[in-house]
Amino acid sequence: MIVQEILDRNRGRIVALSSDTGMPELIATMAAEGIGAIMLTDQAGRLAGIISERDLVQSLARTGAIMLDNTVQELMTNVIACRPEDGIEIALGLMSAHQIRHLPVVDDGEVLGLVSVRDILDFKQAMLIADIDRRQQEADELRQAYERLEEQILERTTDLQQALTVAETASRSKSDFLANVSHELRTPLNAVIGFSEIISSDVLDPADNLKYREYAKDITSAARLLLSLINDILDLSKIESGKEELLEEDVNVPDVIRAMLTLVQERADQKNIELDYEPERYSDALWADSRKVKQIMANLLSNAVKFTEPGGKVTIRAWSDPNSGYVIQVADTGIGIAHRDIPKALASFAQIDSALSKKYEGTGLGLPLTKALVEIHGGYLDLQSKENVGTTVTVRFPANRVGTDTDNSAATA
Repeated sequence: MIVQEILDRNRGRIVALSSDTGMPELIATMAAEGIGAIMLTDQAGRLAGIISERDLVQSLARTGAIMLDNTVQELMTNVIACRPEDGIEIALGLMSAHQIRHLPVVDDGEVLGLVSVRDILDFKQAMLIADIDRRQQEADELRQAYERLEEQILERTTDLQQALTVAETASRSKSDFLANVSHELRTPLNAVIGFSEIISSDVLDPADNLKYREYAKDITSAARLLLSLINDILDLSKIESGKEELLEEDVNVPDVIRAMLTLVQERADQKNIELDYEPERYSDALWADSRKVKQIMANLLSNAVKFTEPGGKVTIRAWSDPNSGYVIQVADTGIGIAHRDIPKALASFAQIDSALSKKYEGTGLGLPLTKALVEIHGGYLDLQSKENVGTTVTVRFPANRVGTDTDNSAATA
């Protein structure tokens, strides 16, 4: 800390009188200005001395009222001054050495101001208080930073724990999936190998063409099932990696539904399941990837027939609106899904119940793959289900995929 800082803080006026000023005028000036000391200058305007209220009191004690007849020169003390760049301790040292309480500040002969012991003490007190406030503020900021760091650590720890839980769940799901899919792949593969070995080893009479044709048909069926399973896995993997592309065109949805119903009709008849579908007379085309729309319908209908008990019913509805989008809905009266298991049913590589997977063949990829196929079209899939009541799956494509009207009367006639 230097003297200049005190001058800057005080921002006081420089009060000076000529050294030949009378005592009454000096006293009146000090009283009017409310100052404890006044500087005196010579005829050239240079600092000649200083008189403080202490000097006045001591003179009054010695001489009484006669003091008023004296000139200020008789009380003027020698000029002891400091420079503005001097440290405060230097100023205090000068005051102590010369037993004075006020010290002029001079720079190259120019009087800049006057500092007192009280000025210095007040300044040091203010600096001390400011330092305490600064340290308190730093402590508060440090505490707040520590609290924020604790929150971030806690939040990050929570995120890591959740990520670990998700990773562990995904790992278990994939392990369960691999265990199940290995069975699903092994069954048709064994059929292909078994029938092929019979044919290649000539176990049967070569003339028995009917039996060979039957085995060839079984091989083809098993190979197609195997290919279907592999395609489902590859399709889902491509979608999840963001590498799946859409080959878009106008799709006649009623035609797709009828074609996919044909694929499940035989199995529905075997279980005496009613397939209820009545297309609208006119419907809009759907701007989408035709193959993927067929895959969506095939998966929904296959699941509905698979999980519906004999004598049940599967209802298919489709409608469109230029403002709300294109909707396809498949409802069944099957075994249903518990509400808590719906997220798992829609998750990739997850299966609801291992006992269920043993009763109903399949990899469990149907719904997750269907959901992914709908979502890459910008749509969404909603699944509502109740155990032992049935399941309703609603697929909604966005409004910007609704195309032009299509007349379905010829197809339904």
